[in-house]
Amino acid sequence: MTTRPKFVKKQPHEYFKRKSSDWNIRDFLKECSLESYQKKIEEYNLSLKSIIDSEKGKKREQAQKLLNNYNQGTRPDRKIAREWEEEHSRKQVHIHQPTFTEIACGGTVYGGANSGTIRITNDSISVASKKEKEPEEEPLLMRALRKRKSINNSELEDVEKYKRVKSTQSTSDKEDIYDEEADEIETESNLIDLTNFDVNYHSLDPQKMWTLKSGRVVEKVIYEYARNLTHESYLHSFIINNSDSAAKSLFSEEEWKEITTSEVKAKPKLKHSLVELMKKCTVDDVKMLRKILSESFLPDEGDFDLDFVNYAYQGMLFLWRKKENPFDSSKLEGWYAINVWGRLIDPAFENLDIDLIRGEGMSLASSNRKNHERTINDRKKIGRKGDGVFRLSKDRLEFGAIEAKRKWEGENGTGYLKDSLKLNKMLKDMLNQLVIVCNMREDFARKLQVVGMLLGKNRIQVITADLPKGYVTRIQRRKIHEVAGRLTKFKPLAFVLKEILYAKSIIMQTLDIIYKKNDVDIENDLYDSDEQGEYCMPPTIGISKTIVTPRSSELESRL
Repeated sequence: MTTRPKFVKKQPHEYFKRKSSDWNIRDFLKECSLESYQKKIEEYNLSLKSIIDSEKGKKREQAQKLLNNYNQGTRPDRKIAREWEEEHSRKQVHIHQPTFTEIACGGTVYGGANSGTIRITNDSISVASKKEKEPEEEPLLMRALRKRKSINNSELEDVEKYKRVKSTQSTSDKEDIYDEEADEIETESNLIDLTNFDVNYHSLDPQKMWTLKSGRVVEKVIYEYARNLTHESYLHSFIINNSDSAAKSLFSEEEWKEITTSEVKAKPKLKHSLVELMKKCTVDDVKMLRKILSESFLPDEGDFDLDFVNYAYQGMLFLWRKKENPFDSSKLEGWYAINVWGRLIDPAFENLDIDLIRGEGMSLASSNRKNHERTINDRKKIGRKGDGVFRLSKDRLEFGAIEAKRKWEGENGTGYLKDSLKLNKMLKDMLNQLVIVCNMREDFARKLQVVGMLLGKNRIQVITADLPKGYVTRIQRRKIHEVAGRLTKFKPLAFVLKEILYAKSIIMQTLDIIYKKNDVDIENDLYDSDEQGEYCMPPTIGISKTIVTPRSSELESRL
């Protein structure tokens, strides 16, 4: 068993030795002796985090306030810092290693001007400067390793390698929308921005965290473990997955049971008529199934789900009556989407006020999160793309998503892990969006659930996401089921249909909660009795941010 090296504690800059009420970013930038603006900002943020970790009382409160002013909301201190940078960049021009050409009449001198270019002609001097990168755009691995409390020699070599790599920030404004997803890698082997994770954790209200019966705080346990990782995990977004062995190892058996069973919602059950129809259709002879499906099965008043089950079996008959098993290795993801899942999933939701957006549909909830701090000069980022998004008709609210692959590599396969992490983060964004719509009210928010479907070739796994307590998003995975390429009792289609109808029921329950919340809002607004003290807002909850995954282009440029 390896021992972890001792942590190296960062000492705050000497500027912070003065009275905490006098701290401000402009004075710090003025007094900090570091040469570059980037290093000043880096020192400022790291010093504040060190004070938050080591101090108490007014110093800690002031440090947290200043850190939030720079990194969250409207970020007023970041604007002040940029104004200071612009003022001082106009006053100084540094020329490094100039190259002289054509010194005769009309000659020109070229040199580096503060990482930019200076051009001197007979008539004028002009400077084209490149803005230094913001500290949050610093190489991801370097920041991750600095935040870690243990750094070995090989990691330090990587840090030095990435320090030598510089990238410039594009000033092109050719597009208003930036497709970040095309550049993004979503596996657990990705580098992670620990600075953002650190800021996210310290922005959480300790009073609203999840304290277990043992006295341990779930969010704190997650933070202490995940802050030492340099690669992305569910835990960096405060997501606990019931199949995540790393998360399970952080808690005792009793604690893990409490986490996975607390505030569990009642599971919807299939109607008796649906069970009977699916049992009847579970045969191993195509002719017999065709005969069963031709018989009358609907009650007089009709039943959509019964009709759907009948339609699903009829759709699969087209494949089952072929001589050869249609599920061979040559079939692509699109083939399964049309010939299998398009017949089994899409029709099930036709009677709901829900649209299933296919074809790499963008998640609007994810887009909202990515553009939360967007300014007028920033290009709009698109949301995460899924193979399907369940969205309220003519609205932006989302209740679930689908991720699909042409192959099934098992639960430890790269594709499965990649899509699982991506889907979990999409579901967290959707939950957060619904919580905001519910005005953060705990009595509604704790009942919300969204669903995900992981599809691999002819296999399906349904997962649910909820907010049991604190800031934790809990993922519950159900059993994996398979659509058989031949009609058989061994792998009945009934199990797959049960999972699809289960997912539909979860969406219906959540949709009903949203509608009830709207009815309550209307009633409260009509009475408008706040001032008389007859109505008071019920308790609210807090939500944690989904961690930002680094883009592949950022990583490749450093290799």
